[in-house]
Amino acid sequence: MLKQKVYKKGNKYYSRDVDSHNGGAWKVFERQGNKLKRVGTADKDLNIFKR
Repeated sequence: MLKQKVYKKGNKYYSRDVDSHNGGAWKVFERQGNKLKRVGTADKDLNIFKR
């Protein structure tokens, strides 16, 4: 498992999508309890286009 750096903006967390199978630049997460749950894929401008 690769350890990617995680960035926070507002209530969302972002990690670079190094595989970018869907054309995305970022994986998007939200905190649920003490864990992060993936909620989608975002483009380079942080617009979520796949949930």
